[in-house]
Formats: sequence, structure tokens, C-alpha cells
Amino acid sequence: MHKAIQLQQERERSQRRLRWEVVKQTRASLKGIGWEDSAASEALKVARQKSRRSLAFESADTNNNNALSREEFRLAALELLKVAELDHMEGELTSFIENEFEVMDADKSGEMDREEFGAWYTRFHDWVTERKLMDDAKIDVAADCVTMPPASGAALLRAVLRHNKTFTELHARRTMLDADIVAMLAQVRKEELRALDVSAASGVDDMAVKALAAHCGKLQTLKLTACAITDDGLKTVAKFCKELRTIDVGECAVTAASLSLLHADCAVEGTPTEPPSPLKGVVDEAAAQEQSKRAGEWSTPPPVPPKPKKSSLCAVL
Repeated sequence: MHKAIQLQQERERSQRRLRWEVVKQTRASLKGIGWEDSAASEALKVARQKSRRSLAFESADTNNNNALSREEFRLAALELLKVAELDHMEGELTSFIENEFEVMDADKSGEMDREEFGAWYTRFHDWVTERKLMDDAKIDVAADCVTMPPASGAALLRAVLRHNKTFTELHARRTMLDADIVAMLAQVRKEELRALDVSAASGVDDMAVKALAAHCGKLQTLKLTACAITDDGLKTVAKFCKELRTIDVGECAVTAASLSLLHADCAVEGTPTEPPSPLKGVVDEAAAQEQSKRAGEWSTPPPVPPKPKKSSLCAVL
């Protein structure tokens, strides 16, 4: 009796697994069982990556022993590069792949089992994705000067920070950044960063500039045209960046008060915009109310005076 119950439970588990394998193939089927769209998308992404990972392992396991030798692992890594159209990096990555095998062979068996390969695949997949971003943007991992294409974003800059350890100059005009990635830039490059151009880049505000100034004290050139910078951010730059010799604050809401704090040899470029007066909103509102009042007076016709009543004498006559 007990064995029959176990068999029944195993059949039910098997059926549930089969149903799940079918359901998880599409976003629509996941949403059909109550999953939110974002959760369904993430589950679909994970399932597809797991499927690709399993396929990569099985393709590389030429002797079907459920483990990869060093040579089988090397071929699997090169195949992944080929799929990502990065096979031109084969020569560059030979020593890297060798080192990866040593790191991921956790039990030092000389072979990589499916679990070890799965952990490596996720890590290498991220590596390949980042290098693909840099390759498409034509950014060299050894370049001293990095130029990001307009409209590129935080993902590309994060890839640059992880793979280029030598750049001292960054041009990121009209890019889509945020405070977190700017803080990461400051913390990673620190005093190695000498020139930065983030003109018209989104996400560059006083908080971001303060992080840059606090970590990047060797900056010599800083271009902030059309960024959301005020005196508050610029004062921090003046305090920490004593070697700054060129700054562009065109279209920034800064005043002569903060600019005067910069080093005497620092050339100021661009024309700042006039910061809004703290009383401006109050004055504008009062003016609008007065204008509305006058408009109401002009649009309302004057009252018609009442006609005088006739006297009783006039009525008799």
C-alpha cells in the first residue's frame, strides 16, 4: 500500500514537471497561470539561459561522460565566443580560458562537471555580453581615452569599468547615465581619471558631481554643459579638485559666487544660465493673480443703474 502511494506521488510529480516544462516556454502561458508580466519575462529569460547552458555542455561533452576535459571546455568557450560574434578574440583569451578552467574546477578533478560548468557559464555569459557591448561601440580594452556613443547608457559604462583598467579620459556626451553609475566611475577610477566630458548627459546632477569631486581629485578637465548642476555641486568641485584647469558650465545654473572658488588658473568655458531666484515663484504667482483680477474686471460689464421710479404726482397727471 505504501509503495503504491509512493508510485502515485512520483507520477504526479512527473506530470507537474512536464506541465511546467510546457508552461514556461512562453510569456503568455505564464501569465495565464497568474504570473505578472515582469516575473514571466524573468522566468522565461532564466529558462532560456538554462536551456542554452545545457545545450552548450552537451555539445562540448564529445565522449558523453557527463564531464568536460580541459580541451572540451576550451572548445565550449570558443563556441560561445563564436555565437556572440567575438571569435576574433580567441588569441586574446587563450590564457584567460585556461585560468577559468583552474578556477571553476572546484574539486580539482581535472574535469568540469555539469554543476561547475553551469556556474562558469553564467559568469562567462555576463563577460561575453559586456565585451560585445564594447566591441559594438568600438571601445578598446586598453584605450587611454574612451569615447561612448551618444544615447549609450550605464550598461556600456559598467562594461568599460570592468574591462578597461587603464583609461584616464572619458567622453560621454549626450549619454543616458544615472547617479549610481557616475558614483561607480568615481570609485573605480579615482585619481586616475584626468578628463571627463558628460555634456548633456542625463543623470549628472549635484549628487553625481560631488561623488566625482570627492574621489577624482586629479581631474584636470571637466565638461558639464547642460547638466543639472548648481552652486552646491560646483562648490564641492572647487574644494577637492585643486588641479582642475578647464571647466565648462555652459547652460548650468551656477553663479559667480561658486565659480570664484575655483583655482585661479582654471579656465571657465560656456555661459551659465541664471539660477532661479527663491522669490521668483512668489512674485510670478502674485503677478498672475493681479493679471487675472484685472482680466476679470475688464471682462465684466459695468452694472446698469436702476431707472428712477415715477412719483405719484406724475402718475396722476
